[in-house]
Amino acid sequence: MATLTVSFDIHYDTEANYDRIYKALNESIRKGLPNSKWWAETTSFYVVDVGENAGTFLGRIARESGARRTMDKIVVLDVNTKSAARWGNIRDTTIDVLVPFIQKL
Repeated sequence: MATLTVSFDIHYDTEANYDRIYKALNESIRKGLPNSKWWAETTSFYVVDVGENAGTFLGRIARESGARRTMDKIVVLDVNTKSAARWGNIRDTTIDVLVPFIQKL
């Protein structure tokens, strides 16, 4: 099992789009988690225990939620290994310097 952090930002263009993607992303993150092992007390941030690596998990939740690559952002970090993935409209590439092993999906 991998313990991952998930941080995301959904671009607000319309209330309907934002609400749809936000809800779908939250559902996708929680989907299939064993024994309800997840924590999400802060906004747009999860810690989850999953059977997927950072890149696989990120690819799945981005696809399932309908997140938009040109507008939305998702970052997943594995807290136990040096692995991470980022996806979407990330303009500030400081994350690539801070997390040099991050994979751009």
